[in-house]
Amino acid sequence: YDIYKLYLGDRQIDSLKYYLKDLKNLDKNYRLSNYGLELEKFISNYHSKKFLLWSILWVNLSYNSTLFNFLNYVNKGIYSKDNKINILFDNYGKKNRYIINAYHSLVGTFERTPIGYELKQGIIKKQGRERIVIKEGDLDVLAEAILYNLYMFADKHNMYNFIIDEIEHLDGSPQKVFTITSPKGEYILKTIWHTNFFDVLLENNYHVIKLYQELTSIDIVKRIGGSHEIQ
Repeated sequence: YDIYKLYLGDRQIDSLKYYLKDLKNLDKNYRLSNYGLELEKFISNYHSKKFLLWSILWVNLSYNSTLFNFLNYVNKGIYSKDNKINILFDNYGKKNRYIINAYHSLVGTFERTPIGYELKQGIIKKQGRERIVIKEGDLDVLAEAILYNLYMFADKHNMYNFIIDEIEHLDGSPQKVFTITSPKGEYILKTIWHTNFFDVLLENNYHVIKLYQELTSIDIVKRIGGSHEIQ
């Protein structure tokens, strides 16, 4: 990533580097990461992989950016600029220019990427002279995106066996990241139950998801990237 060819100012370059790092495209030394290399495969099939690519990037932001992670705890609804700034203030404890900049970063991401309108995490609409943010959620998430999210979740919590309903309120669950209900998450996941990415056990009339500890989230990206479909 030769971002210096973009002719940005020093602060803009720093902001872009942090953003790409949160997306896991750059490593801690700001070099193209293994994730970044794998995600390049999605770019060559962007039209067919666009929704999946941005779903994965949204998971990465939710896990690696404090700013976006806190949105997982914001309920569905319609928020004015003042609403969002007050929520940020409650979360960070200070109302200053950094809070205002954080608000603009959120709105800019929602407005300029599919995360806002297509993933329904922050649909931007004009209302008079201001813009409002609508957190709608309840989207039809791709099963591959939920699978990737679950392996990120397993690594974070060291939890590889679970019932979908039981993880709903835990940080980084697909329900929180994508703003979906547990029944919907399980319904979508059922479409790939007969794959080699995890096992499903029936215990006391509950479906227990058993992920493979030898697999990681980057393994999932490798196997669903490019022109290959999950199987």
